[in-house]
Amino acid sequence: SREDIRKAVKTIEYLTGTRPVGWYCREPGMNIRRLLVEEGGFIYDSDVYNDEIPYYVRVGSKKHLILPYTSDCNDFHYWMGKFTTSESFFQYLKDSFDVLYGEGAANPKMMSIGTHVRISSKPGRIVALEKFIRYAKSFSHVWFARRDEIARWWLKNYPPT
Repeated sequence: SREDIRKAVKTIEYLTGTRPVGWYCREPGMNIRRLLVEEGGFIYDSDVYNDEIPYYVRVGSKKHLILPYTSDCNDFHYWMGKFTTSESFFQYLKDSFDVLYGEGAANPKMMSIGTHVRISSKPGRIVALEKFIRYAKSFSHVWFARRDEIARWWLKNYPPT
């Protein structure tokens, strides 16, 4: 609801000192995107899992930026049994990166990695992220960015038409 969005914005702003410019709620309602656009101040949302590249959707008379999220490169899969060791998580991240990096030569790509303190902070799991970051940093033209930075870059370089 509008009120829930306003409360969330107010809470995040109070806790961080900064108003959020993006939104991700995992299981959005039918009207969430419209409510976000009406609220104003949001430059993107990430409530889709369908791509590795940002895109625009029409919300009323406005074009709204979508930064898709990917749940496959997410440490919650340790709990789901998909990744049983840090090596399996690292290998999946590396394979995903390699494909996206190759495709990124022609078109920009975005790779999201979901991590949770309660999951990846364990000594036997954090090594996967450390190895992956070292690996990805060994390539040129790789940018580690927050979603708001990606959104601002996309809006500047690929404005809505």
